[in-house]
Amino acid sequence: MVGGKKGKGKGVQDTAENDSHRAERAEDDTRGEEGQHGGDSTPGAVRTGLEAISKQISELKSELKEDLKTFKDEIKRDMREELIEFKQDVNRQLATNMQVMQEHNEKINEMETRIDDTETWSAEANSALQQTIQDQQKLEDKLNDIELRARRNKLRIHESCPLC
Repeated sequence: MVGGKKGKGKGVQDTAENDSHRAERAEDDTRGEEGQHGGDSTPGAVRTGLEAISKQISELKSELKEDLKTFKDEIKRDMREELIEFKQDVNRQLATNMQVMQEHNEKINEMETRIDDTETWSAEANSALQQTIQDQQKLEDKLNDIELRARRNKLRIHESCPLC
């Protein structure tokens, strides 16, 4: 597990050591009973030995159940803690990302406003420039007309003047 506490495996190791000690005790008890009965394999001795083994198995089973329950509870607790920590990390990252996204949205909105303003100004400037070009063209046309009229008038003056 990521970020788990140190020493988790110790409980499992202790259980394994306890199991081996229990097995040795059971073996010693069985040998001791045989030694007491002088190696008799009478049904009573076998029955007594089997009852002792059955009792030890039951005790081992109940101890293992308790150890398993403890181990299961530890795992649940550790998983909950890790999930809570993971959830907090995700929430922090989400909040940070939301803040960055909000800042980007503000910048985008500001850029859109500036672009709209620039496009409006550009359209107005383009319209004014076209109007200026049209006015200039009209003035050039007028100037050409005036120049042509002046030339015609000058020619007429020169033609009609008998003294010249």
